Amino acid sequence: KIKPVKTDFYYLKGALEQILSLAGITDASFEATEKKNFNNCTEIKINNNIIGYLGAVDENTLKQFDVKQPVFYADLFWDELLSHGKGRTVTYKEVSKFPVVTRDLSVVLNKTVTYATMKRTAQSTKIEALRSIQLFDIFESDKLGQGKKSMAISFTFLDDSKTLTDIEIDSYMQKIITAYEKELNATIRK
Repeated sequence: KIKPVKTDFYYLKGALEQILSLAGITDASFEATEKKNFNNCTEIKINNNIIGYLGAVDENTLKQFDVKQPVFYADLFWDELLSHGKGRTVTYKEVSKFPVVTRDLSVVLNKTVTYATMKRTAQSTKIEALRSIQLFDIFESDKLGQGKKSMAISFTFLDDSKTLTDIEIDSYMQKIITAYEKELNATIRK
């Protein structure tokens, strides 16, 4: 028997990122927007062209259909997606013999800072071993300060030629933390 998996916005976003990756698209951005019948709506863009939306269906729409649990919805414009994927080569890479290392970081910053900005800032550190960046939680509370939010992000590191040491991972994380503090005026939650 298969156990049901609890889903949320980030689960759906991860699934969409996998679809885009399989289509050879790695440069899509996810940006917050407003859309009827949605809470937390996000548009998916490639080169400023919208290729879809994802978000949580709003409470009024759920009540209208007598749905009592959260519903997460994605709408991909398939023809638009395929036109951006055309001509892109999908290549196979041998699975690494070395372990993947994941570290989580919780950052307090202004509510106006988007996850896309956080991702770009981490990527700007040019850490070759940084393989993926995933947002897994957003928390807002007056306890954080007025106009502030906390974002929890997971970083995945891998070196195809060796096992990464704790010292190397710590130095990568410090480089990312420094970039967040300097460029985004962020505070690291302890």
